[in-house]
Amino acid sequence: MGKLQLSTFFSVFFLILIAADANAIKKRTVKDFQSYCVETNALYPYCNGIVEGLFYILEVNSRSENKFRICLPEEGLTLGQGVRTFLRWAHKNPDYAEKPGIWGIASALIAAWPCDN
Repeated sequence: MGKLQLSTFFSVFFLILIAADANAIKKRTVKDFQSYCVETNALYPYCNGIVEGLFYILEVNSRSENKFRICLPEEGLTLGQGVRTFLRWAHKNPDYAEKPGIWGIASALIAAWPCDN
């Protein structure tokens, strides 16, 4: 393995360890996720996973009286739509940059696809 490949391997390995720390997710802010959710960032797949998980949780909540719910269109959405929705929301709401990232993503999704009832 060449020097460049080895350094790339260790860089990616280090980023995966950071992303995998369950306690660290509580510390990640809206601002952090704004950078993770850019397609050129090595943590873009991590961002996609978080958005996908929140889509699922919020969609399941929509079947109950829970206030944290979304009502997705019948034709569904692509994962990229959720990420782009969050990035637009974060750009329009810079006052929330230091709020928890998970809260910000959920807030963006709820605002974009509210339930009528």
